[in-house]
Amino acid sequence: KLHVEVQAVGAQDGEPASEQNPGLPTDGAPEDGENVAVPHRLAVSILQAHGLKHMNNFTGDNPYVTCEVTHLDPATETTHVETKTVAEGDTLNPFWGETHNLEPFFEGESLEFT
Repeated sequence: KLHVEVQAVGAQDGEPASEQNPGLPTDGAPEDGENVAVPHRLAVSILQAHGLKHMNNFTGDNPYVTCEVTHLDPATETTHVETKTVAEGDTLNPFWGETHNLEPFFEGESLEFT
């Protein structure tokens, strides 16, 4: 069982749009009022896990968590973060208490934790 807290922070909607270069063609450019996907910064707090299985008899368990955004647009570069490993203490019930920012994150995308 993994406890995670997710919060969208610093959404860029409301920021002024950059000026368009009048020398560039605008065919296919979004019209005023048209819905455009706005990138967000998503804060993910990875707190702790409970009941992990003992996996490594030789070097000991060093659990960590990765969080990856499953982007709707496959051309978007992979966005992921990773916690530090827990090598001391109760490695079968580790505590990280880390917060990471995932950027870009678009509404409708999902997160995968491993």
